[in-house]
Amino acid sequence: MDICWPHWDDLNNSEKAMWNKAMEQIKKNPLFVQLINLRTAYTAILTSMLTAFVLCVIYIYFMSVFAEYVAWGLIFLTQLSFIVLAAGGFFMFM
Repeated sequence: MDICWPHWDDLNNSEKAMWNKAMEQIKKNPLFVQLINLRTAYTAILTSMLTAFVLCVIYIYFMSVFAEYVAWGLIFLTQLSFIVLAAGGFFMFM
């Protein structure tokens, strides 16, 4: 990190006490706690992002291969269902 932290060995006891007190206050801050939680879950977050990206690419690939066949299959099934409904309505009317 590019933060200028003092060298612990160069501080006297009163400065060390002040730094300890400041760090305790920072650790009680809810934003800091959330950042620590994100750092703790870093590997899980990156793994889920990578998995989502890989699954997205696989899904796009399979959709580019099979989407036309799926669309024509759905059109065929819709047309077939309309024919069956029309025939059923015709026989119910008679």
